[in-house]
Amino acid sequence: GGVLTTTQTSTSTANTATDSVITAFRTIRFDAGATGGGVGMGVSHDLELENATDGVGEIAGRISSVWTTVGAGTEDADLRLNTMQGGVISLLAQLDGDEDELEVSGGIEATGALGVGVDPPATAGQIATSSTSNEILLLNNTGAGEADIRFSSSAAGTDWEVGTNGSTFYWYSGAYVADWSYQN
Repeated sequence: GGVLTTTQTSTSTANTATDSVITAFRTIRFDAGATGGGVGMGVSHDLELENATDGVGEIAGRISSVWTTVGAGTEDADLRLNTMQGGVISLLAQLDGDEDELEVSGGIEATGALGVGVDPPATAGQIATSSTSNEILLLNNTGAGEADIRFSSSAAGTDWEVGTNGSTFYWYSGAYVADWSYQN
């Protein structure tokens, strides 16, 4: 069962505190008759829009939460964001409760500065870490191509690349400028 309405539905909760978050809407799911919710049990909010071609409602987006680890005091859950892509509801992004990370299907586009480990970044892109490891950034091409970084200047019309093709590290600008072979 559910609630179907042809008018706007709203929820209002009175609270005079200006510096707090209150729960205005809650969805609860219980695993009726079972011993408790398990891994994979979840709840979602589907956002449905009318399809202009046939007037049928289609799920355009979904926000869901799913248990990935269960047990008293050890629970982890993923928060997932799905969107309609090519007629199929597809996972776009996931906040992974187990790994403490954001997983994105596709790319990330930023219109401002992008900072990792620093706020605010001093340049268009900045990575900061206090790690004792020598490795700060790992570029790993798992396909057949090279692992390159491209530097491009639209004003000057030039491109420079630095990278590796497995056994050789090189600089490249239309032709190889310098390369060094790896030797054990």
